[in-house]
Amino acid sequence: GFDLTYYIQNSKDQILPVPVAQSSGFDTFVLNAGEIENKGFEALVNIVPIKSDDFNWDITLNFSTVDAEVLSLPQGIEEIIFADSGFAGVISKLEVGGAPGDLFGYVWERDENGNRIIRNALPDWIGSIGSSVKYKGLALSFLLERKEGGDLYDSGQRNGIRNGNLKITEFRNEEIVLDGVLADGSPNNIPVVITEDYYRSSSIYNRASEILVQDASWWRLRNVTLSYDFSKKLLETTFINSATVSFTGTNLWIDTPFRGYDPEGSQFSAGTNAYGFTGLNIPNTRNYLFGINLNF
Repeated sequence: GFDLTYYIQNSKDQILPVPVAQSSGFDTFVLNAGEIENKGFEALVNIVPIKSDDFNWDITLNFSTVDAEVLSLPQGIEEIIFADSGFAGVISKLEVGGAPGDLFGYVWERDENGNRIIRNALPDWIGSIGSSVKYKGLALSFLLERKEGGDLYDSGQRNGIRNGNLKITEFRNEEIVLDGVLADGSPNNIPVVITEDYYRSSSIYNRASEILVQDASWWRLRNVTLSYDFSKKLLETTFINSATVSFTGTNLWIDTPFRGYDPEGSQFSAGTNAYGFTGLNIPNTRNYLFGINLNF
């Protein structure tokens, strides 16, 4: 079975907070403005390699990707700050030609050849493989997910650096010559002593987007379920029509370059459409569920 979808969606006059001159007594006002275009592709493939009276095996493959672009903003407005972590540093903002989810932040000072770093929180693509195998009454199924790309700002790591909780802050009270160049372009040769203030100050280390914005790709075993359906022959002398016992585990395994907690969580509460900020939330938990289902 195949299910293929390609779409182009234009959203106009969305509800956005638009900046105004502070002399008005306000920072922003809300209006319907701008246009954002989303283009995407989704594919779903279902394969049944083996099907018989006693044995059944099916596989489901899912893949999706989306590209977005800000086509217009209100006249006279060059950018709109969409979301931030609550700390000075990385922000998500809209500007014509950019995309929702673009993250902007400070970088360490560089020479005249340095360029501003712009990252995006939305993944390049998301896919999954689900499969189930059934032999008579015994069934085993799983769902394996892949998220490729997408960067997240980790507010929790920022606090961990400031408070000296993370291993990367163990290096201190030592003299070092930092990699880099001086203002005239020559190699840096000025020694400095790394102290507590180096990590705690928001203008030296923990504000840099290169430290706090990380790749949030992952491989994730979303769930595994083992179940058994009792045969009708075993139940024919009872008042039970059908019976199933099952054992399910969720969030059993994740492999990610993200250094913080589970990158799937959001810093903000449910209901927000801001994306790209995490670290102040409770991480996803690993769960095990044993169930008995009886039908009379």
